[in-house]
Amino acid sequence: MKKLIKILAVTVLLFFMCSLLNFEITNAFPPPPTNHITIINPPDPLSPIAHRYENSTVQLEISVVLLGDSPKLTDFSYSLDGKPSIKLRNFTSTHSQRITPNQAGYPEEVEFTVFTAEVELADLSEGNHSVTAYANGMSTYREFTVNSNYQIAVIEVLSPINQTYSKRPPLIFTTNGDVKSAHYYMYKYRGFFDNGYVDVFEKHFSGNTTIDNLSMGSYVLYLYVTTEKGEATEAAYFSTSKYIYSDNNNSLVYIFIVIVAVAIAGSVFLFFLKKHKSKTIKSRNLDRTLSRNVDKNTFNHNQLKKVICAKWLKP
Repeated sequence: MKKLIKILAVTVLLFFMCSLLNFEITNAFPPPPTNHITIINPPDPLSPIAHRYENSTVQLEISVVLLGDSPKLTDFSYSLDGKPSIKLRNFTSTHSQRITPNQAGYPEEVEFTVFTAEVELADLSEGNHSVTAYANGMSTYREFTVNSNYQIAVIEVLSPINQTYSKRPPLIFTTNGDVKSAHYYMYKYRGFFDNGYVDVFEKHFSGNTTIDNLSMGSYVLYLYVTTEKGEATEAAYFSTSKYIYSDNNNSLVYIFIVIVAVAIAGSVFLFFLKKHKSKTIKSRNLDRTLSRNVDKNTFNHNQLKKVICAKWLKP
């Protein structure tokens, strides 16, 4: 009976530990991506950066996420204020991977592609508007307002953008007003098993600057700028690495390769030239030796004839 109780207790303990491990793995990774379409700009009306348009031109930005086993992107289009849809032909695509828990709760790599299209909606009238985006049977809807009398601060981060930099990436941005104050927060990605980002630091500055002393890794930067029109916020994602090669470095690499190739070719040429000279010298020496031996043998033969003749002719 006691043995049965021990076996049951061990079984329950193992089951609890496996469930806990599965829960930790599942929550250590971001949720799996799904096929979806999103209107990034104009922003959601409930967003604090909504109603940011100063004139009759609005930048429309649409994003579509398709998993690796999905059909190709089709019917990528938009409709403004209920008018016939317009097909989007100019768009970018970015192939990505993400470690995410599968249905069993274990981590696996999921491949997906993000398609992004941008187009200007020009000559818009004052008032409310709506735009609908379509792709692969999916759709999404967004309302926005054009009000030329309502102005707020708008910023655009030109650097860093979504790429890899050295340890000192430049922070460059533009705004529609005079900068009164600016600061940013930095967060570094801690890894899959640490569940998110860790706070790095905050810095105040007055204009374009350089982000110093970053270790290797992935970062997200939240930029806050205040002008006479209010405060605006923008996010930037980037990574840093010490293995960054510029065009100048590539040129130096090519030059180094050419120099090494020329040096090797020259060494091989000199080796064969020296070998050829050595063979020529040996051949000449051999000819001289043979010639001397022939002369010597001829001399000995003549001497022998003279001795024989002298013996026979002797009275």
